[in-house]
Amino acid sequence: MIKYDLPKWSITQQLALRAFSIYLILYFTFVSYFGDGDFVFRYINPGLQSLYSAFANFSYKLFFQHEFKEKPIIDSYLTYTAVFSFLLIAVASAIIWTAIDKGKRLLKLYKYMHVFARFYLAIILFDYAIDKLCLLQFTLHPAQFLQPVGNMDPHILFWLFVGSSKGYQFFGGLMEMTAIIFLLFRRTATFGGLISLAFLINILILDVGYDTPVKVTVFHLLLFDVMVLVPDIKRLFEFFILGKNKNLTNIPPLIENKKYRFAAVLAKICFICYIIFPAIYYEWKAVNEFGQPSHIKLVGLYKINEFSRIPTAGIPGSIDTVSWKQLAIDNFPVLTVQKANDSIADYHFEADTLHKFLILKDWGDPAFVCNLHYSNNKANEWLFDGVFKNDSIRFSTTQINIFDLPLLKGYGKIKWEWKHKGYSN
Repeated sequence: MIKYDLPKWSITQQLALRAFSIYLILYFTFVSYFGDGDFVFRYINPGLQSLYSAFANFSYKLFFQHEFKEKPIIDSYLTYTAVFSFLLIAVASAIIWTAIDKGKRLLKLYKYMHVFARFYLAIILFDYAIDKLCLLQFTLHPAQFLQPVGNMDPHILFWLFVGSSKGYQFFGGLMEMTAIIFLLFRRTATFGGLISLAFLINILILDVGYDTPVKVTVFHLLLFDVMVLVPDIKRLFEFFILGKNKNLTNIPPLIENKKYRFAAVLAKICFICYIIFPAIYYEWKAVNEFGQPSHIKLVGLYKINEFSRIPTAGIPGSIDTVSWKQLAIDNFPVLTVQKANDSIADYHFEADTLHKFLILKDWGDPAFVCNLHYSNNKANEWLFDGVFKNDSIRFSTTQINIFDLPLLKGYGKIKWEWKHKGYSN
């Protein structure tokens, strides 16, 4: 059996470790939406989410004395009050636990929490890493180019900024994949934690600075990373800051009995395969669905040259009489219209490529259906016609490939020489 020389922790440190552990478990159970696509968690999560929703709304009403009426996204005061309540519960539970246990099971607690934190962090990072390596996390959508930069939300601008560089995305995925490999093994977990710490801090600052709505998620990934680094934080400080020679902590394996070591290794390999192979399959499926949809020839921006709207005889026309200025058709079945007054409207569609129809549907109005027929007169010129809200519409367009725009021209290529367009030789 491996013996672990656990340093003497003060009562305050014991309390902090227990509170930290309880808090992370509560976050994982109720807030993280972990394993939504997994065939086990997909049956467990709905019940947990119902409990969390009731608890979060109760906490919000308790703190603010009114109901939460906004959309319950992850970055909202509903989540903030819930996680703050979890923190209070964790501290109270840790006080009781510390008073009863008095440090007797501290090593066992940390052993389990260290493994839990390592694998949770590795699994979540794997999802992000494989998305970046396949260029699916920061996908560029034609609709993002309808509006000028000044009208964009900061997080959309950030999305375009990162998505316009294939190399930067790939490098980010490579760094995350490197951290994952080291996190999977206890002897290299600290090194993996340090790599993760560097890019997670960078990601959090970018998310805060550009108001990307995943700040809570990234912040908690940092907390899980801190849990991985807990036994070596003091040693790392002494090594990097004070210049002292220090050995990293030798964390004992989860199963210390040598009789069961082989079974433990086999279980670890099976678990890793269980996580990795389905993720790779779904990623491959997403790449195919996004990269080669049935309507691939229609994907792009459309400048509308002529637009006409004719009310159907005897039927009240649409209240909306504003003409259309631009159109965007995405790889995903979404059609976005920019009107003459610069307002934006999104429609989901089904493509009938055989009969050349787009069947538009409005998320906010289940009764709305519009059939747009399309035809390709000549290269990059398309004609659309159909009935839209009881009016007959017809418009001619010029298709623009977003990768022909200055921002994306030469997408993925390294330009070793930079020339200002204002200069001439």
